[in-house]
Amino acid sequence: RNNAWLWLAALLPTALIGFFTYRQVNATMEQSVRDELRGVADSLAHASRRFLVDKSRLVESWSRQPGIQSLIVELSEAERNGSANQLVPIEERTEQIQSLLQQLSGSDEVKFVVWSDTAQTLASSDDEIAKSGNKVSPEHEDMLSRVLSGETVVFGPERVDASSDPDAYPEPPVMAIVVPVNEDNGEMVGALMVR
Repeated sequence: RNNAWLWLAALLPTALIGFFTYRQVNATMEQSVRDELRGVADSLAHASRRFLVDKSRLVESWSRQPGIQSLIVELSEAERNGSANQLVPIEERTEQIQSLLQQLSGSDEVKFVVWSDTAQTLASSDDEIAKSGNKVSPEHEDMLSRVLSGETVVFGPERVDASSDPDAYPEPPVMAIVVPVNEDNGEMVGALMVR
């Protein structure tokens, strides 16, 4: 009986010390993993912000490129004068903008949309959107109004189809940069979305 009490007196403190040590080491390791994951998440968020800022500045520079800028100004002036469909060959201007953007981006897959300062579609590489004079969709009016007030906006990631069935539209969500387009004198003439 005395031996049993001795064994209990010897084992109980050892078991308690082991249990509390295990819990403390476990809690320290969990905190270390949390801190490391928080650091990785912060690093990814910073890298993502830097990536989007770099892409935004790149598209802003494209919108100021003289060839693209003059084509958008020409389309905007034609839309203001009500002669967009008569005097300015929209398909030709669309192809010229597409060609310039392909040269600047180094990608044949670049897509774009140009809106006037009245939210009318002036040109687009997408045939569905390309009909000149179409208004921007209601869910994107807020985005376009922000751009037309001088802000650069990152669009998406978002699906660009109208269908709610994901199987009906297998393309992945898209992201795009939307920038204001100004004349040389600083007057706003429209917006350019590049994806």
